[in-house]
Amino acid sequence: MIKISFKLLILFFFISAYIVADDFKTKAKFKPQYPKSAYAKRISGYAIVEFVINEKGRTEQNSVMTSKCFNLIDKNGDYFWYDFEKKKISAAYDCKYFDFKALKASKQLIYENYLSKPIEHSYKYNFKHWSLIKVDSVIDLETGDFVLK
Repeated sequence: MIKISFKLLILFFFISAYIVADDFKTKAKFKPQYPKSAYAKRISGYAIVEFVINEKGRTEQNSVMTSKCFNLIDKNGDYFWYDFEKKKISAAYDCKYFDFKALKASKQLIYENYLSKPIEHSYKYNFKHWSLIKVDSVIDLETGDFVLK
């Protein structure tokens, strides 16, 4: 006969609760099409879509949380907009170029839902144009200068 102490049983229960992997796993992802209007204007950007993963692993209640447009990225991964006419650098700005394509792609996501109950989640879709300017320094928005760090 095997004897298991009560303390050992409780310890095993708590450890097993932490060993469990994520509540869901991606089964299928689809890359969104680059919007033609943004491509023609050489605009890069991203859109963050929030949704609910249902019991069957499909997404529901999809909506765009935020989306930004940029054409410049510094070495820290911060996004900026460079106006070539005014020769001025500003922060990435809110835009709607990527919303539709990101929403469409998010509706095609398929997950494996381990909890068998709805799970709230978000996903970031990146749209990087080939003309995206990458700099090896950090940009100071107050002065508009490139700062080496």
